[in-house]
Formats: sequence, structure tokens, C-alpha cells
Amino acid sequence: MDDWQYMADKQIRDAMEKGKFDNLPGHGKPIEWDENPFTDPDQRVAYHLLKKHGFTLPWIAERQEIEADLDKARRSLLRTWKWCGGDTLRGADIARMLPTQGYEWERALCEFRAGMLALNLRIRAYNLKVPSVDFQRLTLNAEREIAIITGAVE
Repeated sequence: MDDWQYMADKQIRDAMEKGKFDNLPGHGKPIEWDENPFTDPDQRVAYHLLKKHGFTLPWIAERQEIEADLDKARRSLLRTWKWCGGDTLRGADIARMLPTQGYEWERALCEFRAGMLALNLRIRAYNLKVPSVDFQRLTLNAEREIAIITGAVE
């Protein structure tokens, strides 16, 4: 650590010990990060207006819709799993279900897999729209999702 940095750190620590930072405006409140300092100033105004009036960028809204639909599909499959007695089963053990439960579970699985295919198509289209690969979303593996819901994955 060089001498200047050491001196600055020492002065800050001394001021903190003396309580000089205790009465600052906003003390104890979370910092509001409304503006990104790295955005272009022209775009900053546009983003601020969008946010202020409850709008967002189309690709962000699409990601939120994809996540909401995925959550809805997971909850639906989990609800069916529990209705079919899945709390007492490990993995998708259909053989131990009653016939009506087995039928309902198979129907829910088919519906879930079809929903995952549709979501994967939406995710692929979404990935083409985002401004950077950092914002892309991985596609879904329906069988892994099913295994997680049924408890087959440890």
C-alpha cells in the first residue's frame, strides 16, 4: 500500500471513529442506483422515462414473461405430482400410483414436455434479440426439470 493510500485510509478511519459520518443525509437508508453511470447520457434519459412510467425494454419484458411461464409450468407439474401421491414416492414411480393418478401424471408430463419445447423456442428467439451474449438464457432440459420436481435428483 503506498503512502497516499495509507494516509487517506487512516483519515477515513479516524473520521469514522469520531462519528463524522453519522449524520450524513440518507444515513441508514439503502442507496438508490437508479442511473447507470456507464450508459450513454442520451440513452440515460430514455431509460429513466421508460422506468418512471412503468415500461421496460422489450427484451427484458420478454425474459420476465419466459421466467413467469416457466415458473407456472413448474408449479403445475409439482401440484399434479403432489396430487398423485408424489410426496411418498421417489422419482416418477408410476407403478405405485392408482390408475387415475398414473393417467393424470402421464397427461401432466406430456403437457409439461410440450410446454418446455414451446419455451425453448421462445428462449432461442429471445437469445437472438438480446444486445449481448451476457443476457442470453440457457434452454431448458425437460427431463432434468421433471427429475428435480419429482425428487429423482439429489
